Amino acid sequence: IDSKKISKEIRIPCIVKPNNGGSSIGVSKVNNLDDLKEKINIAFKEGDEVLIESFLSGQEVSVGVIERDNKRIILPITEIISDNELFDFNAKYLGESKEITPGNISIESKKLIHKYINNIYDNFNVKHYKNTKIINNLSDSKITYFDTILLAVKPSDMKSVCIQLKPLIKEEPLIISIAAGIGSLTIKKYLDNSSYYKLARAMPNLCAKKGMAITGLFGDPNCYGENGGKMLGKDVSKIFSKIGKVLWVKKESDLDSVTAISGSGPAYIYYIMNAMIDAAEELGLERNNAQKLVAQTIIGAGETGKDINNLTNEIVKVSSKGGTTEKAIDVFKQKKLDAVIKQAIKSAHKRSKELSKQ
Repeated sequence: IDSKKISKEIRIPCIVKPNNGGSSIGVSKVNNLDDLKEKINIAFKEGDEVLIESFLSGQEVSVGVIERDNKRIILPITEIISDNELFDFNAKYLGESKEITPGNISIESKKLIHKYINNIYDNFNVKHYKNTKIINNLSDSKITYFDTILLAVKPSDMKSVCIQLKPLIKEEPLIISIAAGIGSLTIKKYLDNSSYYKLARAMPNLCAKKGMAITGLFGDPNCYGENGGKMLGKDVSKIFSKIGKVLWVKKESDLDSVTAISGSGPAYIYYIMNAMIDAAEELGLERNNAQKLVAQTIIGAGETGKDINNLTNEIVKVSSKGGTTEKAIDVFKQKKLDAVIKQAIKSAHKRSKELSKQ
């Protein structure tokens, strides 16, 4: 490989990727000429042809289009920002990116995007997603085929929904349940199919509203792969990475722990936030200002805390001797706040296990 010749035709930085591996698998950005051979070898692991192309700096966007009353409606533009150096596989399918709607798009870029979308729809006869229908009883519907079924129902409604679904399932669609505490064996029992293979469970949380959820996932490793590594697992990861991060667990029983920690977790944080805001009001701050202070403090502490290996040492480090933080932490210790929090989480975990046995 003549790196210097390549660099003369295609300037550094550049992108190296397999020619038959899509836009994200085996893709690398080359910032230094010395790294070119290594990146080419990575791409060759995914295919027998490698493509080297110029690096284009820009924004990654996604746009939805619907049709209502025979009128095309272009939805607000979503900007996708990778947590990595480029929009690679992990950013696309494993949640290592942020989605901002509406995105930080210039007026000129917005006009161009709308123009290109209209050209695509007009010239390529693209079919629109036309409408959504609310079906109160599945047996009354005219649905004849599913490729993916998302069971987003309350645990108490799961049995009746599965009974309605059962006669409509002709092949083996991908079925994903986000009902807390309802295990795979129970769902298979409701579907009257104990050998059903393509069943996955997911436990997101309320932070999905802002695209900042963490979703615990479980599926048979033979079907979905270890850590969701097989194609079907990647499909499930892709669905839930749209609302935040994803985390595959090794055992289905681990989802009870996920439910107790992150599934119910936002409510715990809201409870703590509310107490802090009430305290701030009692100290003389206006409630809206107090809420801003508390919310941003929790966001910032979460962002910094996720990279701290020993939080106990960090608490000691930031609690200056005789300072304000130390005084507050002393009260937490006297009241055994950590024991109360552990007890609450274990109670949630117990309840999740109880639901799985019902």
